[in-house]
Amino acid sequence: MKRNHRIALAVLMLFALSGGCPSNKMHRTVSVEENPGYSLAFIEFDDMGEMWDTTQLTRALDVIDRANESPDGAVLITFIHGWQNNASEKSEESGNVAEFKQYLETIAGIADRSGLDNRRLVGVYLGWRGKSGTIPGVNLLTFYDRAGAARRIAGTTSTEVIYRLMKTAKQNRETRVLLMGHSFGGQILESAVTQAMVGELLGGGEGEVDFPADLVVLINPAAKSIQAKQFIGMLDRSHLEVYRTAPDGTR
Repeated sequence: MKRNHRIALAVLMLFALSGGCPSNKMHRTVSVEENPGYSLAFIEFDDMGEMWDTTQLTRALDVIDRANESPDGAVLITFIHGWQNNASEKSEESGNVAEFKQYLETIAGIADRSGLDNRRLVGVYLGWRGKSGTIPGVNLLTFYDRAGAARRIAGTTSTEVIYRLMKTAKQNRETRVLLMGHSFGGQILESAVTQAMVGELLGGGEGEVDFPADLVVLINPAAKSIQAKQFIGMLDRSHLEVYRTAPDGTR
């Protein structure tokens, strides 16, 4: 009887990981959308952390370059989703796409009504296969499998992509950059940004370093605290201080 239970559980887990699963594929053959008030670009990664199509990054950088042509610069908001989401337009596969669009529409509407900000709004959605099962309840068994995928994605390629987005945006000094990551997306973002920051801070020599992100937000990140602890330790050993300068020149 016990053996039969083990077999049934194994079959159930196999079904959860392979049956009724969103395909391991690129969802966005058209990766740039132009909407009233904002532009939206998609960049997608496969399960090994490689970009499905490197031209998605090229097109995203082109969108940022065009937005930067304004003397007022642009606002770049980059979002990395977490578990149970991907870059699909289908609501049953990913609710985060529609939610991110609504978020951008809200910000664009506030800026338009206030008349205080002429910056072009650019959103970049970084997608990966965070959802590998669609059967309610059974899809919870995919947690550890998707955690492994997130660790693979939090590597060199994602660091390159995020760093290129930031550096391109900051070619216009007036442009503002916000990075957001949720759940496993927070883990990916923390890993990528930490590596970029270590290179920026330690490779800049003496003096001040202007890091190319104005705000980094980790929303319920599925990441171990040891990474943040090690980063704080590096700042302490290097006697580095992190601060922002207000418009009036005060820190």
